[in-house]
Amino acid sequence: MKIKLFIIFALLSEAEISAQLKVTSVSPSVFYTYANYSDNSTSNAISLFTTATLNYKDFFSAGFDKQQINSNDWKYNQQMLTIGGTKNLYPFYLGLFYSNIQGDYNSIPAGFNYTDKINLFDINLLFNYKLFYFGISGNYISLKGFYNLSIKHYSATIKKLIGIKFMLAAIFTQTVVSDNRNLSSIKLDINYFLSNSLTISGSTVLGNRAYYFDDELLSIFNQHETQKLNFSSTVKYSMIPNMSLILNYTYSDFSDYQINYFVAGIKYIIN
Repeated sequence: MKIKLFIIFALLSEAEISAQLKVTSVSPSVFYTYANYSDNSTSNAISLFTTATLNYKDFFSAGFDKQQINSNDWKYNQQMLTIGGTKNLYPFYLGLFYSNIQGDYNSIPAGFNYTDKINLFDINLLFNYKLFYFGISGNYISLKGFYNLSIKHYSATIKKLIGIKFMLAAIFTQTVVSDNRNLSSIKLDINYFLSNSLTISGSTVLGNRAYYFDDELLSIFNQHETQKLNFSSTVKYSMIPNMSLILNYTYSDFSDYQINYFVAGIKYIIN
């Protein structure tokens, strides 16, 4: 069923849904992620995303991610399905997203296993004013499994486009976890558009957060431990018209361990 969603979106690229609603482009993408942990665990993940542009201004996205974490004596298999979209109400932009995540843990020598089930609801609003973007967002996460928790995130965003080369952003986030954690963080982003075909991006997160959902990347840091530091760098290069190669490195420092992520992906735009 999940794979069929992507086939449906691809077929819609040339079709009108109705007289008022038309799919004007489709952007499928695929990513591979490898990660190594300071406790010698490793993980591999494949992600598929499709974004459909509606009437040249609105966006609908769907994504599927499958990840496996391997340690010496246990494995964790996780699947995530995300759907949502952004409505252009210029100068406002309204985004709504839903993610469903299931993770299966299996300890081989102990014969112990459990299943995590997560439902995530996210809403965000962005306002454009003279090359400034001001935003607010919030999400609610319900986790049932080894831990039974509810997590709430409240964020405020400010972005500034400087000329045609730079985009700067700061995102302030308050995280409230039902196990009595109340965490604060700030994320700083910079995007440098070197040319029409090459973009370099960097970001860092200072402060503490947990179970963080990125509504731009449609990904979640689904770790129970508190994240204390995160930094990331990304290169996006358009090899040929409408096709981009995306490379990313991310380092995350949690309260009990550290993780290095290496990501490679391809995105293609069908007009």
